[in-house]
Amino acid sequence: MSKEGVIFQRAFSTTSWTLPAHVSLFSGKDLSEHGVLGPGDTISHDYPLIAEVYQKNGFVTAAFTGGGFIDDSYGFYRGFQYYSNVPGDVFSMNSAERVFNHFRNYL
Repeated sequence: MSKEGVIFQRAFSTTSWTLPAHVSLFSGKDLSEHGVLGPGDTISHDYPLIAEVYQKNGFVTAAFTGGGFIDDSYGFYRGFQYYSNVPGDVFSMNSAERVFNHFRNYL
């Protein structure tokens, strides 16, 4: 274990499924605030996402996902200079490997 690592003994998600939980992670908003509760919802432009804050402060931002409920169509792309849902496929057994290789090629 790394000497510089941190262990969180009591970490909780805002919900049990991917889409609204990640909106909370990216926005710092609870479910009742961001309102993304189902597959037909998208992220509101009423508040900044963490990548937008980082980009505004001079950071290079890129995201590599397998799509699914983290697909750019929900609004997760905001603040990323590069956002890729491909070649991942949440229904493919090698999706993580494909996304990682895409990331490595990007670097």
